[in-house]
Amino acid sequence: MRITYTSTSTSTLYATSRAGEKVIAMPEVMPPPNRRAIRLPMFVVQLLDVARPDEFGSWDLIAFGDFGPTDARGAAPAGVRITGKDGSKVILQSQATGAMVGNEPEEEPFPEYVIPAGIG
Repeated sequence: MRITYTSTSTSTLYATSRAGEKVIAMPEVMPPPNRRAIRLPMFVVQLLDVARPDEFGSWDLIAFGDFGPTDARGAAPAGVRITGKDGSKVILQSQATGAMVGNEPEEEPFPEYVIPAGIG
């Protein structure tokens, strides 16, 4: 999954064979759009919490001890682990690129937004 912002920056979740993930709690506050690599896995977990796909048994926000912002390695969201109802697992790691045209907002532009119930 790749999201391209109007500034041309991107955030991506891609399947990886990286091991050593650590399940972390969902932070209380969504980071601003300029923290793309942390924001995307949080948003995906929020979407899954509402959509609850039948094929998935569970999903977790994860971190890696050697990946992410240098001041928050092992604590900052770095991906999503999805476990299928059959027990299969996939790890989606987050990555972001910088902008070539402008910048993303440093503050949440839609602080009251809630994912609508019934999506899926």
